[in-house]
Amino acid sequence: MSRALTRILGLGLVIGAVKGALGLLGGSLSLMADGLLGLGEGGAALVALLHHGIGAARPDRDHPYGHQKLLALGALAGCVLPLFVGVEILQAALARWQGAGAAGLPVLRPGPAGWAVLALVLLAQLGLWRWSLRRAAQLASPVLQLRSRGLGLWSGASGLVLLGLVMAATRGWGRLDLLLALPVLLLLVLQCWRVIQQLLPELEDRIAIPPEAIHAAVLAVPGVLNAHDIGSRGVLGQLVFVDMHLVVDADDLPTAHRITELVEEHLEARFGPLRCNIHLEPREYASDRITFHGAHG
Repeated sequence: MSRALTRILGLGLVIGAVKGALGLLGGSLSLMADGLLGLGEGGAALVALLHHGIGAARPDRDHPYGHQKLLALGALAGCVLPLFVGVEILQAALARWQGAGAAGLPVLRPGPAGWAVLALVLLAQLGLWRWSLRRAAQLASPVLQLRSRGLGLWSGASGLVLLGLVMAATRGWGRLDLLLALPVLLLLVLQCWRVIQQLLPELEDRIAIPPEAIHAAVLAVPGVLNAHDIGSRGVLGQLVFVDMHLVVDADDLPTAHRITELVEEHLEARFGPLRCNIHLEPREYASDRITFHGAHG
């Protein structure tokens, strides 16, 4: 699946860059917005890779807590930058509509070669969409199915933009190019917002596993008397960091250590890859406070 996501990311970025360049050279705001939408799709594919592929790299000496945040920041930058450019396009569209600024730029008239490039790019985009649909069905992957829907939406928007460009170039409806840029920019905003929503929990160390679930799993281990002050962060299924205070039924260190190892094994079997930081405490330190309480509960 990582190879399929990488192909979607690479081809999506290339297609988006070609469209953006053609729009910039020809003065078409809707085509530039269409290219930015491709960059937004690339950001979404990068987030999928982060959670299901390259982000699963194990910690190393320089990154003892893994690479998730670094990759998340990269995906966030790849999503936020198109938004800034989108704002510039929106301002240019308003200026043109009011007859100011770049109003004198002609609507895209690329000639036969330019139209051929646009058609080929759209065909490549449709081919990528159909290929992603087939791969999602073959792998039965919800992640690829989600990306296929995003590519289908982008392809529909691209077809609408191309139709608008044809109408603008053949009938002189220059303002149609401005009008079409607005819904495409709206799709870009929605796409980037979904990506940001996926990344924020990871960047702010939001809970990865409900502490009640961890508590129940830990108490099922023989020898555990009490678990409290439980916290977790990371990406479930990729790498989760768990902290807790533990009280065990043991009077010697080797027995207590063996119980903590059983806790770690039980949690990893239940929740997937994780690193557990267990603070052993004497029996009189037992507490009913499963997790922390603060401003949010």
